[in-house]
Amino acid sequence: MSRANASSLMSDADGATYRSHAHADTYTSGLSSGDEFSAKITRINGAVNKMTKEQLQEKLTECRLNTSG
Repeated sequence: MSRANASSLMSDADGATYRSHAHADTYTSGLSSGDEFSAKITRINGAVNKMTKEQLQEKLTECRLNTSG
């Protein structure tokens, strides 16, 4: 039996890079990979929301992203 599987590189708010795997089934924790991905995005968003403008611009500079927008 086959299952849907997708893999991509992601970076979290701390700049750590990891490989994200999406599967059609669930892990033993009971959360699907989509739920785990959503939880990770929620944590990253929370960290970004707590940043000052200067901290956000610094993080964007570290990631070589445009800081003017």
